[in-house]
Amino acid sequence: MGFNVLTIALCCIMTYKKARLTGECSEGVSQTFHNTFVMINAATIFLSSKYLAVTYEGKLSQWFKKAVFAVGKGTFGIYLWHVLVLRLLTRFKIWELFRDKLDLNYMISAFLVCLCVMVAGYGLTWPMQKIPLIRKLVS
Repeated sequence: MGFNVLTIALCCIMTYKKARLTGECSEGVSQTFHNTFVMINAATIFLSSKYLAVTYEGKLSQWFKKAVFAVGKGTFGIYLWHVLVLRLLTRFKIWELFRDKLDLNYMISAFLVCLCVMVAGYGLTWPMQKIPLIRKLVS
């Protein structure tokens, strides 16, 4: 578990350092740099989730399990919506809100933007999961 957290932290630190050195943290500028570490993050998140599921089996609340399963079923829909949502949030200057107006550091701002994108993407995917034909596409 410690190795998993360490690898995610290292990827975050490297992305943060790149943003600090270039002065930009937009998708267009940092995407190729960040793509290098996607497989490490994916494997780390999978292994961490598996470890937590096995370790805390029977100890997690039903609400938490339902939330994880609901988001898990909607990940493809969230993926499909994320570019549009991210562009809309960029147009509304969400990064500037977190970074400049609230004076949060780059890493916390990036996590908050990701959280906003995921929540909005799930909010758009959830009604689509109720329509029979579309449900098969986004679930």
